Amino acid sequence: MNNDLKPGKGGFFTMTQETLDWFYQVMSEITNGYKGVEGDDLQDEGKSSKVLQGIQDYSKTVNGIEWEKSRDDFGTKLTAAMPFGTGEYRVTVVMRKNGSLYLDVRQWFDPKES
Repeated sequence: MNNDLKPGKGGFFTMTQETLDWFYQVMSEITNGYKGVEGDDLQDEGKSSKVLQGIQDYSKTVNGIEWEKSRDDFGTKLTAAMPFGTGEYRVTVVMRKNGSLYLDVRQWFDPKES
């Protein structure tokens, strides 16, 4: 992931087979990780802290997307990034400190290019 990039305001993506395949794989890994090992709905059962680990575990079993884990004032994040142009497309799953989960999908850009 390129740390010099800044977030855009929302997702507006060039539709190519590559981006469609990548988004499909990312969302599949999130969905399967969210279900957990036994097919449970982890967040609804008060287990949202295990969702991020579930995504990483599922991704490893299918040799999937590389997820980067980080922590900041918003909470714990798991981010997948795909280079595109001078920036990246990023999908981030955020677990807030209160246990709620959010999905952030946006394009990140090089501020020198805008």
